[in-house]
Amino acid sequence: MILSLLLLIIVNFIPAAGVIWFNWHEGQIIALYWAECVVIGFYTILQILIYGYITNREKKPKAPFSETILAACFFGVCFFFFIVLTFMFLLAVPHSDMLYLFEFNRRWRIERILASGPFATMIVFMSCGFSVYIDYINQKGKRVTSKDHTYSEIKNFNLFWGPFARIGVIMAVAVIGGSISSAIDGHTFYVFIGWIGCKFLTDLAGWFLNRSTTR
Repeated sequence: MILSLLLLIIVNFIPAAGVIWFNWHEGQIIALYWAECVVIGFYTILQILIYGYITNREKKPKAPFSETILAACFFGVCFFFFIVLTFMFLLAVPHSDMLYLFEFNRRWRIERILASGPFATMIVFMSCGFSVYIDYINQKGKRVTSKDHTYSEIKNFNLFWGPFARIGVIMAVAVIGGSISSAIDGHTFYVFIGWIGCKFLTDLAGWFLNRSTTR
């Protein structure tokens, strides 16, 4: 539990580090938040498949694993269209810099690598991966084998629609915070830090909510 919270802090510290040490602007922060949504969607599909496999293996009568695949495909298709539409929308947002995620400076200086979009995205990907292992693969796997769970839980809010709610909140914070920071002239550093702090508080609230509903 403590390690999962630490990983959440690390993910939210990345844009703060970019602002403090690498002079990130609002477009780079928005791009990183969009990338975090992509990572959440990827790991949600993985969670559905693993949780469905564990439930199918441990419970009798067994549900066909094809239902798990269909659930994962349904989520994947909905998520794909959602993430593409948000990408196109964010491209139209003033001062957005979505291509920053794909820019990697060829000069192999450590400060340039640390400030690059691909490196920041990789850190988010790894942190979310460890969090998924701690929260779902390791812990929920034990719960499935020790309690009388049903296969229908794969379609519950926390595992299926919960990620959409979290992604929606992240996108709302990204757009609103980016719009405010673009409209304010001067003192943008404090605006960025406040924006990142609001994002962290929403993630922290979701973290506590998730634990209160899965006990």
